[in-house]
Amino acid sequence: MPQYNTAQEFSYLETEVNLVLITNATSGSVIVSAWNGTEYIVSDTITETGTKIIYVKGQKLRFQPTGDMVYSIKAGN
Repeated sequence: MPQYNTAQEFSYLETEVNLVLITNATSGSVIVSAWNGTEYIVSDTITETGTKIIYVKGQKLRFQPTGDMVYSIKAGN
């Protein structure tokens, strides 16, 4: 699974339900935002190293790291 340290936007099809987001940082965070049809709305801010299950089914999501945050998630379409 690729690692990212820059902002990424992914659209997920109906076939994916949940994915694991892996974060690794000594400082910083990753801001997870969902597209509501008009704009991105922040849904979560993750500041710790670890894993989190993210609901992705039919969603367009943006991941924005700050500081030295590195994250991994399966790329969407």
